[in-house]
Amino acid sequence: MLARAALLTPRPLALVASFALLGLAPTHARADEPAAQATEAAATDAAPTVTAEPATAPTATAQPATAPTTTADPVATDAAPDAPAEPEPVGVSVYVGFWSVYPWRGANVLAKDSLRDQNGMVDVGMSYTTGGFTFGYWSAYQVLGDNILENIAGGLGDEQDLTFGYDFTLPEDVTLSLGTAAYLFPFAQKEQTGTTFTAYLEPSVAFVWDGPVWVSGAVSYYAGAPKVFWSDNYLYLHAAVGGTVPLKGDTGLDLSLGFGHKLFTAAQDSHDNREDLGLTLGVPLDLGHGVWVSPTANLAWTNLADLPVGDEFMPYIAVEFGLDR
Repeated sequence: MLARAALLTPRPLALVASFALLGLAPTHARADEPAAQATEAAATDAAPTVTAEPATAPTATAQPATAPTTTADPVATDAAPDAPAEPEPVGVSVYVGFWSVYPWRGANVLAKDSLRDQNGMVDVGMSYTTGGFTFGYWSAYQVLGDNILENIAGGLGDEQDLTFGYDFTLPEDVTLSLGTAAYLFPFAQKEQTGTTFTAYLEPSVAFVWDGPVWVSGAVSYYAGAPKVFWSDNYLYLHAAVGGTVPLKGDTGLDLSLGFGHKLFTAAQDSHDNREDLGLTLGVPLDLGHGVWVSPTANLAWTNLADLPVGDEFMPYIAVEFGLDR
């Protein structure tokens, strides 16, 4: 039986519908706002330069007829550098990151012996948003630990995901999203998984309320694509809350707490990993020109009958680098 995962990087809600289900908070959901604010500020700063000239016009008209022409030219020339043309956003985001573990709903996917094994991974992803539609790609590659080849053969260490979603903007700062995700493991071996096609599908519906804090909720159905994986199927409920504590300047500390619960699991004989909690602390930094970095410290928990409560917690760190256009 596979225990698999995917990453919710903070992206447009269409990706959140698929990825926030994983218990990861949208730590960089507003990366495009500073660019939009800079565009507006540039236009505002340029306006007074042009509109202030009419105040001097009466003096200029008392001079020879050429005077208005000579005074107007410098104004037009000087105004241009103050209002540089900003490129229109095209809705593309690319990102790469490192995670010290692979968290999946409270579980450590790449662990060998312990929930706290730090078998790190690198992730690479991109998304394209147009209108309310978002198309995404995400991949994960185990880079630490002595069980890399074993995990790849079992459908864990090399993952390729495709996501699709559509956002609906509702009143009262609420966004509703319908989405689906396909989790693919092209290098999994039949001897390990029992099939030549290792894949899972997860349709979902999610909402986010963006107020003084943000609140999200999501429902999804996680299902194995081949019949051999149907014993992994379940309905997943997830809720999260988060906000930002202002620090120095434009920097803030992002905090989020999420809770997940599995229902209608096919493997009814086990109650392990039915519930999960996730706590994330992050300081996303806008480096300008659409470039950002988001380091986080995280703590996850899931219920495991054979472990003491203290051993059910999993600490890990992560850092993502991205570019939004």
